[in-house]
Amino acid sequence: LTLHPSYGEKQTAVMPFVSENLRGKIDNLFPLYLLEGGFPEVWSLPDWETKQAYLYDNQIKKVIMEDLVLATELRKPENLKNFFISLLERPGREINFGQIAGNLGISLGVIEKFFPLLEMTDLIRHVGKFSKGGIRVRKGNIKCYLVDLALRNAVMRVDEEKPEVKRNIFYT
Repeated sequence: LTLHPSYGEKQTAVMPFVSENLRGKIDNLFPLYLLEGGFPEVWSLPDWETKQAYLYDNQIKKVIMEDLVLATELRKPENLKNFFISLLERPGREINFGQIAGNLGISLGVIEKFFPLLEMTDLIRHVGKFSKGGIRVRKGNIKCYLVDLALRNAVMRVDEEKPEVKRNIFYT
């Protein structure tokens, strides 16, 4: 267990309730989990390319491009797909709908309509800003987290996990 630097110097604490054998298995499997995700049906597939294809076909293509498009009767489903992919590029980082809308050539209103629809698919989540004071509703940047990093890895064809996206796992 590594403590956050704000608690002083980094320290490693031994977890006495976890055996050395189990700790070794966790250390070996955790990086694989970050890459391949938590979909049990994917774990038995033979190789990473097959796993990527399965995740894309069954999560992205079916859920977003078929189910969501049918349920909402979208006229331009490719815009929804492009917006989702732009979110995949920034897991755990602040996003600005206006900037994304400009980059994709889609109106801000359409982006603001797409986001709750994507959240309804349970593939992404957002976190509002934390404030110790009273609650204020304010538009601005939000942080968006993927429910499973394997989706990002499958779409973006990532073979190795970058350390900066590991924080995504602790939110989901």
